[in-house]
Amino acid sequence: MEAMEMIDEIKFACATCGQHIVTAAEAAGVAVECPSCRETMTVPAARAIHDRSYGEGLRGSDALTESRENLEAVVSECERLKSVATHAQAELKTFQAERLGLKSELAQLRQRHSGLEEKAAALEAESARREGAAAAREAALTQDLAIARTRASAAETQISAKESDLENAHAALTAAEAQGRAIKRKSWRFRTRA
Repeated sequence: MEAMEMIDEIKFACATCGQHIVTAAEAAGVAVECPSCRETMTVPAARAIHDRSYGEGLRGSDALTESRENLEAVVSECERLKSVATHAQAELKTFQAERLGLKSELAQLRQRHSGLEEKAAALEAESARREGAAAAREAALTQDLAIARTRASAAETQISAKESDLENAHAALTAAEAQGRAIKRKSWRFRTRA
C-alpha cells in the first residue's frame, strides 16, 4: 500500500456557489466565509493527496460549477428568448392593428368605388338621355326647316305667278287706257265736225 502523503493546504469548493477556495491545512474544521457569496461554511479536514475521494470531490465541485454556468447560460437564453417573444408579440399586435386598419380602409375604398360607379352610371344615363333629346330636337328642327323651305319655295312660286298676273293686268290696264284715249279722240273729232 502506498504511503499517504499529507498536503499542507486544503482545496475545496463552496457548496452554495461553487467558488474554489484554498486554505492552510491547519484551518480544517474552522468556519470561514465564502469570498464570492459570503456564505459561512466549515473547512473540511485535510486528506491525503492520493485519496481518490479528494480528487473526486474536486471533480464534483468542477462539475457543479460547470452545471451552474450551464444553468445560468440556459436561464440567460430563456430570458433572451422571452424578450424576443415579447417583442414579437408586440410586433404581431401592431401588425394586427395595421391589418384591421387596412381592412377598414379597403372597405371604405370599395364603398366609395361603388358610389362612384353608381354616379358614373347615372351620368352616363343622363348623357344618353340628353343626347337622345338633342338628336330628336335636331330631327324636329331639320323637319321644320324642310317644311319652311318648301313653304318658301311655294310662296316664291305664288309671288312669281302674282307678279306675272300683275304685269298682265298692268299691260291690260295700259292697253285699256290707250284704247280709252283713242275713243276720246275719236269722240272729240266727231263733235267738232258736227
